[in-house]
Amino acid sequence: LFRSPQCHYHIGVACCQLSLALEAREASGAQVLQVEVIEREDYRRRAAEALHEARESEEGQKRKPVEGSGRLPEAPWLETDQLMVKAMAVDASSLGRTNGYGNQKPVPRDVRLPPTVGWRIFGWRT
Repeated sequence: LFRSPQCHYHIGVACCQLSLALEAREASGAQVLQVEVIEREDYRRRAAEALHEARESEEGQKRKPVEGSGRLPEAPWLETDQLMVKAMAVDASSLGRTNGYGNQKPVPRDVRLPPTVGWRIFGWRT
């Protein structure tokens, strides 16, 4: 099955948002089932892989910003994309903060998407 870099990008964005939503639910103190923890980690891993695939593709490399070119950043190289890559590079269970009693409490992370998020596929019929 052929997937375009644009498809990889959108899968990465979606999996990132799903992973962060599950992470936020866990951080809020809601009871989380072990299957949800596994699902969150699976979304995180899939997001990291898909975003990496989009960036490393031939089309992704053509869109990579070159310093001094004057070109505006484009997906998959937007600031938001970099935040997603960083967020998905680390397992949320390794994050936390000490609450004064020596206990770790997960700190929810959030990557807000701009209204124009996406990478258009030109040349496809709609």
